[in-house]
Amino acid sequence: MRSVLLLCMVCVGAATADAQRAGSSAEAQPGTSPIASLVNVTDPRFGANCGGAADPLGHRDSTCQIRAAIRFAEGARVPGAGYPVLYFPHGVYHVAGEGYASALTLAHAISIQGDGASSTVVQNTSPHGALLTYLKTDGCGDKPGPCPITVQGITLAGQGSTTTGGLVEIDSSDTGSMRNVVLSQTGGIALNLQGSSERWYFSDMEIQKSRWPVVLEGDTNEDYFQRVNVLQPGNAGDYCYGLNCPGGKLLTQGAWRSDPHSAVFLDGDNVHWTDSSIKSTESIGGMRMATTTSSVSHTYFEGFPWGGQPRVNHSIAAPGAEELGHLTRAISASDLDFPVDDANWQPLFVNDPTQARMNGTHSYVNAYGIFPSDYVWHSAEPSRAVPGITRGTMEMVQVGAFSGDGQAHLYKRGANAVAWPAGSVIEQAAPNGYGVLRIEENHINSMDPFFSARYPSGCNDTEQRTSWTSSPSEMCGEIIAGLVPDGYMVPFPTQDYVHNNFTIDVVDNSIFTGGSEQDGAGWIKIAGNATVRINQGNLPLRTFVDAATALRTYSNGTTRVQVVNWPAGTGAGTRTGSALAYVEDASAGFRFSPQEHFYSAEVMHDGTLAHQYLGSQCWYNTAQATASPDKRTCADAGGQSAPVELGRTHALDAPARFVVRDWQVNQLAPRGTSGDCQARQQNTGAVRLSTAADAALVVNIVPNPGAQVMASAAVEGDGTSMTVRVCNTGTAPARWTDPPLITVTQLP
Repeated sequence: MRSVLLLCMVCVGAATADAQRAGSSAEAQPGTSPIASLVNVTDPRFGANCGGAADPLGHRDSTCQIRAAIRFAEGARVPGAGYPVLYFPHGVYHVAGEGYASALTLAHAISIQGDGASSTVVQNTSPHGALLTYLKTDGCGDKPGPCPITVQGITLAGQGSTTTGGLVEIDSSDTGSMRNVVLSQTGGIALNLQGSSERWYFSDMEIQKSRWPVVLEGDTNEDYFQRVNVLQPGNAGDYCYGLNCPGGKLLTQGAWRSDPHSAVFLDGDNVHWTDSSIKSTESIGGMRMATTTSSVSHTYFEGFPWGGQPRVNHSIAAPGAEELGHLTRAISASDLDFPVDDANWQPLFVNDPTQARMNGTHSYVNAYGIFPSDYVWHSAEPSRAVPGITRGTMEMVQVGAFSGDGQAHLYKRGANAVAWPAGSVIEQAAPNGYGVLRIEENHINSMDPFFSARYPSGCNDTEQRTSWTSSPSEMCGEIIAGLVPDGYMVPFPTQDYVHNNFTIDVVDNSIFTGGSEQDGAGWIKIAGNATVRINQGNLPLRTFVDAATALRTYSNGTTRVQVVNWPAGTGAGTRTGSALAYVEDASAGFRFSPQEHFYSAEVMHDGTLAHQYLGSQCWYNTAQATASPDKRTCADAGGQSAPVELGRTHALDAPARFVVRDWQVNQLAPRGTSGDCQARQQNTGAVRLSTAADAALVVNIVPNPGAQVMASAAVEGDGTSMTVRVCNTGTAPARWTDPPLITVTQLP
């Protein structure tokens, strides 16, 4: 065991040689400059005003002594060399903050080192304060290069559900690493990165028995997780927090419902999670990713049963359901502190209310909407819940953060602030959907379809409930793609509103099957606007049938996809409508979109067509009452098309599709300038158009993910060909990284 004195400290000037050999004084002597590589928290001189030295046996609280060591380390920065390391020898150290304040707060780039996660434990005993906070840490002055923070070789723990303040908060502190660290037993957030906390690397970690293991929210880009094992998320000792845990205990009978919360929440750009595991997902789901151009790979998701209970929580939601809450008292039009029914599941969360508005300057990461409890999208009907406004009124606000005091602390109110009564809804704005989220080579097996009379399923794709503060959907699926509509910040597809489209690559995963579509085992559910691209070494296209919901279900024997159809009457909508979804399977050579009523497949992957169509591209229209396509139009390599009738002949129950390919436009100039329109002629083959084709055709432009779309299209036709004209209707250039896909619908 290392000496309990300060290691490697030299006091220059008045210090004696004997003092240097002994480790020197804990405090700089007059006229000296202390130099320390390690600051040992157990040095007895740090306990001079604390009733004794820090206690490595855990019999006494050591907060005062460790804070004294931190103050010393802050004053021991060597010009050009940064700060010394705060060293915790083998032992157990108890710490506690006052109220919601952290027990240990570091505002400088001071690293922490223990004797190994199996040897050094720092335990939080505060009921409300967090254990450790890095708060807006500064640099190292004139040190060459950056000043990264390192936390290594230590266990940071709470005392189960009695400690709700969390373990580690990193608030607007860039550049660091955490390795060989255990985070365990807290009723709060185990690892919480907020604000501008970029370029952190986490490796070789165990996060166990924590209500919410990992939250990454805000301007938190360029963060990386490798070999991070999350065990028993949603639990803190013997207490669990999921929807199926009334009173902190798992249900012993009754319906099990899908929990929208996830053990890991990742936001930001270029965030990557790999070589890890998240299990068991019995209490809450595995991972929610509101990230862009990010990935999750080589991770083991599992919800293995302990006592025959079903498993109904997702492995990955990308991005899944937005968090919402309700005001618990009335607020004026000038109030900046909003009490809510549950702040603890809001990803924009810092434990200490005094730090809650710190992130307010980042307006692009913390926009929220406030709605009347009887809100209806774009409704002009007077609200009964809030006199003087319509049911379609909302106020956009800027939230600094939610905090441990149960309130949302606002940085800025909306332009037309409203006095909101108790029960009003507050929800975070939806994340952006640019770039691609790659889900690759994972073991995905969170869901178990076993249900019995004792444990019936509570799964339902589209039934809406309002009995908790998160999204009201009880959708069950291994992967939830797109934003789950809830009628507030994320409206339903039936409301003629297109939200951000998320693109997800599902590549070479081991997705376990065996359940029904409703129970979701082995299923990808597309709940909101999303493109799901599958590449799993799949079998050739075998199944594309669902008699009740044609053009919404796909299975190739390995991967199964269901595009959720939101019923009429949900939210403000009065029409049935599916998510704006695109599903692609490169191995089967097909693509389909239920909302746009088209399905295309390369004939070479589909043995039902004759050999003369090998290498062609076909577009199907599916009769509403049939289980398989009955009409196809196929284009050969020369671009000509010919109708192909299969089986019975039906009237055209769904629109015919023409796809304008090889459109070589990547940019259109702004409206009213030269080059703001481009046109192309397309042969329609044997499908004859009306002479009033412009009244009979509808054009849809499908850009690449992230493209700026400011374009509209018009069609002219003469019966055998058509001209599609695309024009930029905006004041900024319209750009595509690749030529856009343009489909033309012939109305029935």
